[in-house]
Amino acid sequence: MPRRFVAGGIGAVMALGFYIVLGALAPTPPRLIEASPMESPGEPGNAVINGHVNWWTGDAVFTHLSRLRIGDEVRVVRADGRTVVFKVSSKRTVDANARIPSLFAPSTDTTLTLITCSGTWNPMTQSDTQRLLVSATVA
Repeated sequence: MPRRFVAGGIGAVMALGFYIVLGALAPTPPRLIEASPMESPGEPGNAVINGHVNWWTGDAVFTHLSRLRIGDEVRVVRADGRTVVFKVSSKRTVDANARIPSLFAPSTDTTLTLITCSGTWNPMTQSDTQRLLVSATVA
Protein backbone atom coordinates (compact mmCIF):
# COMPACT_ATOMS: atom_id res chain seq x y z
CA MET A 1 0.00 0.00 0.00
CA PRO A 2 1.25 3.51 -0.71
CA ARG A 3 2.33 5.78 2.14
CA ARG A 4 2.08 9.02 0.19
CA PHE A 5 2.03 10.42 -3.30
CA VAL A 6 2.91 13.69 -4.97
CA ALA A 7 1.05 14.79 -8.08
CA GLY A 8 1.70 17.81 -10.27
CA GLY A 9 -1.17 20.26 -10.06
CA ILE A 10 -2.48 19.05 -6.71
CA GLY A 11 0.65 19.06 -4.56
CA ALA A 12 1.66 16.50 -1.98
CA VAL A 13 -0.94 14.30 -0.39
CA MET A 14 -0.01 12.38 2.74
CA ALA A 15 -1.97 9.22 3.39
CA LEU A 16 -2.56 8.97 7.13
CA GLY A 17 -4.23 5.60 6.83
CA PHE A 18 -6.21 3.35 4.57
CA TYR A 19 -9.61 1.77 4.48
CA ILE A 20 -9.29 -1.36 2.37
CA VAL A 21 -12.12 -2.26 0.03
CA LEU A 22 -12.57 -4.89 -2.65
CA GLY A 23 -14.08 -3.11 -5.63
CA ALA A 24 -16.54 -1.12 -3.51
CA LEU A 25 -15.97 2.48 -2.57
CA ALA A 26 -17.01 3.02 1.04
CA PRO A 27 -17.03 6.28 3.03
CA THR A 28 -13.84 7.23 4.84
CA PRO A 29 -12.69 10.30 6.75
CA PRO A 30 -11.47 13.17 4.52
CA ARG A 31 -7.72 12.71 4.84
CA LEU A 32 -7.78 8.98 4.27
CA ILE A 33 -7.72 7.28 0.94
CA GLU A 34 -9.04 3.91 -0.07
CA ALA A 35 -6.75 1.56 -1.93
CA SER A 36 -7.63 -1.64 -3.68
CA PRO A 37 -5.56 -4.50 -2.24
CA MET A 38 -5.56 -6.03 -5.73
CA GLU A 39 -2.33 -4.42 -6.96
CA SER A 40 0.45 -2.43 -5.33
CA PRO A 41 1.48 0.70 -7.26
CA GLY A 42 4.40 -0.16 -9.52
CA GLU A 43 3.51 -3.84 -9.87
CA PRO A 44 1.86 -5.24 -13.01
CA GLY A 45 -1.86 -4.55 -12.98
CA ASN A 46 -4.02 -1.56 -12.10
CA ALA A 47 -3.57 -0.05 -8.63
CA VAL A 48 -6.80 1.78 -7.74
CA ILE A 49 -6.85 4.59 -5.18
CA ASN A 50 -10.10 6.34 -4.23
CA GLY A 51 -10.32 9.52 -2.18
CA HIS A 52 -12.94 12.08 -1.21
CA VAL A 53 -13.25 15.31 -3.22
CA ASN A 54 -14.63 17.14 -0.17
CA TRP A 55 -15.97 16.54 3.31
CA TRP A 56 -18.52 18.23 5.52
CA THR A 57 -15.60 20.07 7.13
CA GLY A 58 -14.19 21.33 3.80
CA ASP A 59 -11.47 20.10 1.44
CA ALA A 60 -10.46 16.45 1.33
CA VAL A 61 -7.61 14.39 -0.08
CA PHE A 62 -8.65 14.64 -3.78
CA THR A 63 -10.21 18.13 -3.76
CA HIS A 64 -7.87 19.19 -6.59
CA LEU A 65 -7.65 15.90 -8.51
CA SER A 66 -9.40 17.51 -11.49
CA ARG A 67 -6.39 19.82 -11.93
CA LEU A 68 -4.19 16.95 -13.10
CA ARG A 69 -3.45 17.11 -16.82
CA ILE A 70 -2.30 14.52 -19.36
CA GLY A 71 1.46 14.16 -18.93
CA ASP A 72 1.58 15.29 -15.28
CA GLU A 73 3.73 13.14 -13.00
CA VAL A 74 2.33 11.25 -10.04
CA ARG A 75 4.95 9.91 -7.60
CA VAL A 76 3.81 7.16 -5.27
CA VAL A 77 5.89 6.28 -2.21
CA ARG A 78 5.11 2.67 -1.37
CA ALA A 79 5.10 1.13 2.10
CA ASP A 80 8.47 -0.49 1.30
CA GLY A 81 9.95 2.99 0.69
CA ARG A 82 10.24 2.59 -3.08
CA THR A 83 9.07 5.57 -5.18
CA VAL A 84 7.20 4.77 -8.39
CA VAL A 85 6.70 7.50 -11.00
CA PHE A 86 3.59 7.50 -13.19
CA LYS A 87 2.47 9.87 -15.95
CA VAL A 88 -1.20 10.80 -16.34
CA SER A 89 -2.45 9.18 -19.55
CA SER A 90 -6.22 9.85 -19.43
CA LYS A 91 -9.05 11.53 -17.55
CA ARG A 92 -12.72 10.68 -17.79
CA THR A 93 -15.95 11.19 -15.93
CA VAL A 94 -18.44 8.36 -15.50
CA ASP A 95 -21.85 7.95 -13.90
CA ALA A 96 -21.58 7.27 -10.17
CA ASN A 97 -23.32 3.91 -10.64
CA ALA A 98 -21.24 2.84 -13.63
CA ARG A 99 -19.65 -0.58 -13.43
CA ILE A 100 -16.16 -0.52 -14.92
CA PRO A 101 -14.83 -4.09 -15.11
CA SER A 102 -11.51 -2.92 -16.55
CA LEU A 103 -10.61 -1.31 -13.21
CA PHE A 104 -10.13 -4.70 -11.60
CA ALA A 105 -9.44 -6.87 -14.65
CA PRO A 106 -6.12 -8.75 -14.78
CA SER A 107 -3.47 -6.90 -16.78
CA THR A 108 0.25 -7.08 -17.44
CA ASP A 109 0.40 -3.28 -17.79
CA THR A 110 1.52 -1.27 -14.77
CA THR A 111 -1.11 1.41 -14.22
CA LEU A 112 -2.60 3.60 -11.51
CA THR A 113 -6.18 4.87 -11.36
CA LEU A 114 -7.17 7.70 -9.02
CA ILE A 115 -10.90 8.12 -8.37
CA THR A 116 -12.98 10.83 -6.70
CA CYS A 117 -16.52 12.18 -6.77
CA SER A 118 -17.61 14.64 -9.44
CA GLY A 119 -20.78 16.08 -10.90
CA THR A 120 -23.63 17.37 -8.78
CA TRP A 121 -24.37 16.55 -5.14
CA ASN A 122 -27.65 14.63 -4.82
CA PRO A 123 -29.10 15.11 -1.33
CA MET A 124 -31.53 12.23 -1.86
CA THR A 125 -28.75 9.68 -2.42
CA GLN A 126 -26.17 11.53 -0.29
CA SER A 127 -23.72 11.15 -3.16
CA ASP A 128 -22.33 13.01 -6.16
CA THR A 129 -23.76 12.04 -9.55
CA GLN A 130 -20.44 11.20 -11.22
CA ARG A 131 -16.92 9.91 -10.60
CA LEU A 132 -13.69 11.35 -11.99
CA LEU A 133 -11.15 8.71 -13.03
CA VAL A 134 -7.55 9.76 -13.64
CA SER A 135 -5.41 7.00 -15.14
CA ALA A 136 -1.63 6.95 -15.26
CA THR A 137 1.02 4.60 -16.64
CA VAL A 138 4.41 3.91 -15.14
CA ALA A 139 6.98 6.38 -16.50
